[in-house]
Amino acid sequence: MKRVLKHSGLLMILLASIMYGIEPTFCSLVTNSGVTSTVIALCLNLFSFLACFALTGLFRINLRIGRGNIVKLLLFGSLGAGLTNLLLTEAYRHLPVGTVTVLHFLYPTLVCLIVVVCFHKSLNRYKIIAIASSILGLWFISAGNISGNAVGFANAIGSALVYAIYIVGINHAQIEHGHPVAEFMYLSAGGFFFCLIAGVLNGGFTFQADANASMTIFYLFLTWLTSFIGGVSFVIGVEKEGSTLASFFSLAEPILSVVFSSIFLRSGIVIGVALGCILIVISILFISLGEAKENRTSA
Repeated sequence: MKRVLKHSGLLMILLASIMYGIEPTFCSLVTNSGVTSTVIALCLNLFSFLACFALTGLFRINLRIGRGNIVKLLLFGSLGAGLTNLLLTEAYRHLPVGTVTVLHFLYPTLVCLIVVVCFHKSLNRYKIIAIASSILGLWFISAGNISGNAVGFANAIGSALVYAIYIVGINHAQIEHGHPVAEFMYLSAGGFFFCLIAGVLNGGFTFQADANASMTIFYLFLTWLTSFIGGVSFVIGVEKEGSTLASFFSLAEPILSVVFSSIFLRSGIVIGVALGCILIVISILFISLGEAKENRTSA
């Protein structure tokens, strides 16, 4: 039991990887039923906000983290939980689930480039290998899906870029962290308001579900549940174990997504996509090694 408690952070990160690996398949089923990406992202953020608010009341979690911190979390939530979700759900309409997930996982490489360019961090050989591997992986993925829609690729890569900006912003905004559930609640609130404004501007509040509406609602619930459990678990895991170790365990996400979607949706895995997955995973691995080496050097 003591060993389990000692590694509870690792278990939470693994749980988050499993949830995030499964979630895209359910989301793809919802989008294929005719529900717009705006409605999906709006529902995910609203449900997450309500769930976190209920948990804070049930367990008497302190919501006070300072007005400045709340404003920052709302702004970054509009990026991480708002725009990222919109881009991802829209990408699922045009590309296979596994392809979208792997393209989205370019964000660690983009984080590395943004930090190097904007904050003048070092670029060691591990990070160079990671960048080269990610570009080569992207080439294999696109070559394996020639029929893929350019709009889908743009949305998937855009989600990686926005999420990278979100992560860099969170790390450099000097936010005083509170309880993970409270933080996730404010992030979800920011995402909700962003999606609400986006829906008003683009008229995305249409719900044209197919004849089996009950199954669509059920898949939407599963999409939210896996996303919510994954989000809260990852926040807890990172606080317990640190970002580098969390990155290693998160490598399971794109693999799980491809495997689960191929089984659940009965879609085959193209050789190019499989090789691209491996290269992207190598990219994330080398970025993690580069960060670990940089941390040891600074220590």
